[in-house]
Amino acid sequence: MSLAPGKLGTAAGSAVEFFSWGSGQQAQSFLKKEHAAAVKKLSLNAQFAGVLLENGRLLLSQFSNPGFEKRFPETDNDKTVISFTLTNHFLIYIDAGSRLRYYNLADQAFILDFKKEPILQKLYANFNGTKLVLVDNNNQGYLFLAREEQLYPIEHWPQNFKRVLWDCRDASLFTVVKDDQLVPFTVVSNITGVVAKPVYEFLQINQSDPAVSVTLIDRSIKPLQLLNGHLVFLTQSGSLQIQNLHSHSHLLGWTQHVDPEHHLRFFL
Repeated sequence: MSLAPGKLGTAAGSAVEFFSWGSGQQAQSFLKKEHAAAVKKLSLNAQFAGVLLENGRLLLSQFSNPGFEKRFPETDNDKTVISFTLTNHFLIYIDAGSRLRYYNLADQAFILDFKKEPILQKLYANFNGTKLVLVDNNNQGYLFLAREEQLYPIEHWPQNFKRVLWDCRDASLFTVVKDDQLVPFTVVSNITGVVAKPVYEFLQINQSDPAVSVTLIDRSIKPLQLLNGHLVFLTQSGSLQIQNLHSHSHLLGWTQHVDPEHHLRFFL
């Protein structure tokens, strides 16, 4: 399943179905497609849909132009695709040769090619594609900055992760999804450069040993999207619900008439 502004996509076997939806409206199916192989991943934005098949072929289609379809790799001699995503402006993918590529949707042209150790296996992009989380064959996470074309190891990266969700509003916030936990990370600049590190919880502003902020979730849910610190997820019954990240939930109950030593927490 994939969510985009006004669009919802689902995949089952080799079939995909797209729905239009809005606040307070029931989702309406407007397009169904059958593919030659099983669907491995589906990703949408407001105008385009990307479908990665189990055979390593990536198909790009446009909602407003039913006749448009572009295939990656473009020739049979090129490496197949193993991971991809769609952002507002780019199709981004990793091929079987560990090459990272950016395809500009407006210009219909590649604008970035990156290949460097380690061997890349998975990618997760923020909404504008300027920052990526990349995962190698040893399950180590890295921060990739498109502007600099540089990789930065992510400190305290959890090995037993399931996926990564970038916030749809905050381009520097992402959360690592585990079986029953969400671990938020933030991208910050300091005197040594750019780093991605966990969000820490301080019970006091001068606390010397803060804990990593962790949000507990039910194992049965399917996390779909992170929106301004709120997790949008699908329940087993098929309903969409919202849960706040622990690091953001205190903002909802904030009042200025409190004793900060006993009522406030600090997240850095």
